[in-house]
Amino acid sequence: MPSEFERSSEGKSESYSSALQGVPPSKQALHTLPVAEVFGQLQSDPGNGLTQSEAARRLAQYGSNTLTQASQRSTFRILLAQFQSLTVALLAAATVIAFAMGENLEAVAVLVVIVINTAIGFFTEWKAAVALSALQKQSVRVAQVIRDGAESKISATELVPGDLIVLAAGTRVSADGRIVECERLQIDEAALTGESHAVSNQVDPLTDHGLALADRLSMAFLSTTITNGRGRLLVTATGAQTEVGKIGTWIDDATSHATPLEQKLAGLGRLLIVLVIALCIIIVVTGWLRGVGNFLQMLEIGLSLAIAAVPEGLPAVATMTLALGMQRMAKMRALVRRLPAVETLGSTTVICTDKTGTLTKNEMTACVYMLDRRRIDVSGSGYTPEGQFEADKKAIDPSVDEQLALALRIGMLCNDAKVERSDGQNTVLGDPTEAALIVVAEKAEMNQSSLIAEFPRISEVPFDSTRKRMITVHRSSQGKTIAFVKGAPAKLIAASSSQLGASGVESLTQDDRQYWKEANQQLASAALRVLALAYRELPEGYTEIDLDRDLIFVGLVGMSAPLRNEAKAAIANCREAGIRTVMINRFTSAKKAYSPKSRARRCQIGCESLSRS
Repeated sequence: MPSEFERSSEGKSESYSSALQGVPPSKQALHTLPVAEVFGQLQSDPGNGLTQSEAARRLAQYGSNTLTQASQRSTFRILLAQFQSLTVALLAAATVIAFAMGENLEAVAVLVVIVINTAIGFFTEWKAAVALSALQKQSVRVAQVIRDGAESKISATELVPGDLIVLAAGTRVSADGRIVECERLQIDEAALTGESHAVSNQVDPLTDHGLALADRLSMAFLSTTITNGRGRLLVTATGAQTEVGKIGTWIDDATSHATPLEQKLAGLGRLLIVLVIALCIIIVVTGWLRGVGNFLQMLEIGLSLAIAAVPEGLPAVATMTLALGMQRMAKMRALVRRLPAVETLGSTTVICTDKTGTLTKNEMTACVYMLDRRRIDVSGSGYTPEGQFEADKKAIDPSVDEQLALALRIGMLCNDAKVERSDGQNTVLGDPTEAALIVVAEKAEMNQSSLIAEFPRISEVPFDSTRKRMITVHRSSQGKTIAFVKGAPAKLIAASSSQLGASGVESLTQDDRQYWKEANQQLASAALRVLALAYRELPEGYTEIDLDRDLIFVGLVGMSAPLRNEAKAAIANCREAGIRTVMINRFTSAKKAYSPKSRARRCQIGCESLSRS
């Protein structure tokens, strides 16, 4: 017998379709709607999700949750493409004429060249198509979905609008949707928006209908990754209707252009046709007028010379050269679908690149601490816990330096990330910035599990855009209640009344505040991301207000994104090859970065950089 929800859903698919499908996200404004209203629009149950029968019906109606893939060329089309060159067409015409004139040896020779050229091009592109198809079939995603009130794992391709899926740290978001439950949820949206830092999401609706994707904090999108926390997502779009799917559609609709080599060969083919025809006419007319032979004899001579003028080896040499280049790229794990595209890389004159994840490892490394007007540098990079602490170029022991030990402890405890190590691989679950604070503490031989056991967490205040700080409250082994704080330097300096000096806790004067502001600017100007560290011993019966005032300022930590080992050599190779490299900067504010005005400004900056270089 159908449930009440199932009965209420009957006959509503048409209204759902008209309400959602084909409507631009800016008009849907799902990020501005309360959770209950979104559930109502999608005809889904907040506690039980969809029923199996309703999910099956929607799957049949809206299709599988798969991205539209560019149509693969058939074997026949790959073969046919080998003849779409004027030079090859000219050789084919020469073969036919040679056979017609009885020049069988010449005709066979040209025909062999055509067959070799076609075979090399066909088999090379066919192998690339097979490899690409095999890679696409390897991508199998699984989603944790709630249906009929029970959690189960299903293939992500079976998700439908209205499904309720579970989000957990380390998993990928399998569809676009509205966040309906959120506990310290942070999502890495770099694959979609380009934002390198994880975004803290929320359940509450937003007020601005025209927000850019990066600012829709109540939404999550396909292909992004959960770095921290947990939550639930109500699926609002699948497949080609997702934001990533729309990008794929735009790419498919893009007009393809001939490669530089194809353009040059086409131009050479046209030139050869003109020369061959002109040569044939001149020889025939001149010989006939001078009485060298009759018209048919001169025509035969003209055609023979014209055939001899066609460069039979050119297509074969070009094809073999490109095939060798394609094989070299394949050995470097780069697939090329079409043979002429190999030459396009050689025609590159300018490379525009971003920084995060391209020139850098997409890892954060804590490399400098500013404590009590001291600078402490930390060696090592990435998430490997190897490195030394130095002050004035002299090694120091963190275990006997109380200020440094406290700063490392704050960073490790006021933290929700985890760094897992197995088989020589470092896996980060959480924000890369927090992972960097764990790793630098491990360099001082601190253990996160032991520290958590010594200072168990009582409560926490997650980071938000207003406070710009994260606060965790712990109970020490001596029975004291301590708040550890990390966040934006300006906010923590303003919230502090004291600082940790060489002789202990002392008053934070105006001169001290100015010093810390200048130190922050100094680190930031060195392209470091800067966090401030503070703490406070809380009184019994403390309130939330006590967490935001009278803090004891400890110091600053500067973090960098290490360059890839091969980045320097790659840029040097580009310069030697005459290729100019331009790094395109992103604005830190998502709202500014994705506005039309800022996009135009970035284009202007890019053009100015190119003109200067």
